[in-house]
Formats: sequence, structure tokens, C-alpha cells
Amino acid sequence: MGTVPSKTKTHTYVVLINTHPDHQLTEPRLFDNANYHDVVVHFRQTKTYAHKPILALKSTFFLKSFTKGWMETKAKIIELDPEDDPKAVMALLHQCYELPYNDVSIVGPTEGPNLPFHAMVFRIADKYDCPSLRDKVLDNFEDFAQNTNNILEVPYSEILNVYALLWKDSLADGRLRKAADKYLKHNIYHILQHKNLQAFQEEEASFSGKLLEVFLTCTTVDTLKLCSKCKLKIHGPSADHKCQGRLTFER
Repeated sequence: MGTVPSKTKTHTYVVLINTHPDHQLTEPRLFDNANYHDVVVHFRQTKTYAHKPILALKSTFFLKSFTKGWMETKAKIIELDPEDDPKAVMALLHQCYELPYNDVSIVGPTEGPNLPFHAMVFRIADKYDCPSLRDKVLDNFEDFAQNTNNILEVPYSEILNVYALLWKDSLADGRLRKAADKYLKHNIYHILQHKNLQAFQEEEASFSGKLLEVFLTCTTVDTLKLCSKCKLKIHGPSADHKCQGRLTFER
């Protein structure tokens, strides 16, 4: 009688990350700690101590670089593009560790929404393929856009900077462009009449041409508002509309 072959058990091990609020990956001892790391991220004159699994979990770029056996990653060092904005890269690394990407330690004390920083972070998140960071930047922009006056208080030089960042070349994720385009389209008449625009035009004579170029290349100037009460369709400013109905925008 032959022997019955023994059955070999196959074990699958799954690594679980504890997401309890008291055990998030926000411990300073984990992020940028020279004593606990397996990779060093270099950008400009900065080096940050990090962990491959944590970076790969959030960024497809890091995942591919760690799994394709790049020479740099084998040496436990990965060099990022020296042209990258260092604050935006640090925001990316913060996101990987579930730290606030717009932490004061990165942006410093600021007043207002600091839109150029968010636009640059979105570009970095697009470049290094970090979907969760792009989602957060988009959510923040939409929150700012809901308060028209909040954005209209931003210096117009910053608004131009945002559009230069978003439109200077192609982005794989075009959602922030669409959100910014929609904001301009829905608020163009308010923007053109805003006191900050007039003040900036006095200081920067060429700004009118720049603004026109932005509108012509980035958006279609065709805002139509519909009053929910009287059903009147309104083109242009709505200050003279006395119906008090809620206005909704149509394309």
C-alpha cells in the first residue's frame, strides 16, 4: 500500500494597517526619522527619511520605482526632479503619511486660501500620481470657491499664478482645471467689477491684457443665470434683479 501524500497548507499573510485614530501614521517618529527608514527621498537640497511601503501605498510613481528595481532605490535613495517645488514635494510626502499636506510647517503662517500653493501641490500630485492628494486639493479648492468673496480677496497676481500653473502644460488629471474654469465662468462679471481688479489694474497696466488672455484661453465667457422664482434668464451682472429668487448657473 502506498503512502498518502500529506496535504501542504498554504498560508496567505495580509498586512493590515491599524486605522484607529490613536494609531494613525502621523507619529513624528515614523515620518522623517533617521532611525526608522528604508529609503531616503532627495529633492533640491532636502532629504527626507521615509518607508517604501508607505510611499508606495499612496503614489503609483513610488510603487513602480520600488518594484521595477531602479538602481537608485536599490541604494535606498531616490532622487526626485530638482525642478520640483520643495514645498509641494513635502506636501506629497505628508499626504503619504496621512499628515496635513498644507501644514503650517510647510506653508508657514498665511492669510487667505494660498491658491498658488494648492495649484502647485496638485501638479506634483499629478506628476507622481497620488490620487488621494489630488482629491484633497480639489476638495479644498471647491470649498474656497463656494465663498466667492474669499477668493476675490486674493491678490490678482496670485490668481494669474494659479492659471499659469494649471495651464502651462498638460495634466493627466484635468479636474482642477475644470473646477477653476467653472469658477471663472460663473463669477466672471463679479470678478471684472471687483474693487481688487480695478486697484491692480492701476498698479499693473498690462494686467487687463493678461486677464483677457486668461479668459480667452481658459474659459468661455458665457454666463447665464436662471432665477428659480420668476424663471427669468439673466445675462451678466445680477445686481439689478429684484426678484430675490435663488439664481442658478447654466452653461
